[in-house]
Amino acid sequence: MFPGGKYTSFDLDSLDFIVSSLFMKLFHTSNVDTVKECQMFFFCFEMPSTLLKKRVEKFQKQYQNHQNTVCQSVNNFRSSKMYELYCR
Repeated sequence: MFPGGKYTSFDLDSLDFIVSSLFMKLFHTSNVDTVKECQMFFFCFEMPSTLLKKRVEKFQKQYQNHQNTVCQSVNNFRSSKMYELYCR
């Protein structure tokens, strides 16, 4: 999961399950809806899968708009046909 940087939906679901289980034990409930409400009202808590998606999107936007020559070169390569042929 972590070394390659590629996360499957199973990996993300597993992270979410761990957090949900923690909150279920914390609030002594097995009701998922109760746990979600507690997360929203008391902590404004977001699940790990949601946070990871937001952070990846933020990083990609900053990377694409960066003025560094290396960043621009890699970004240009990723949008080229060579990337489609060799990396996908």
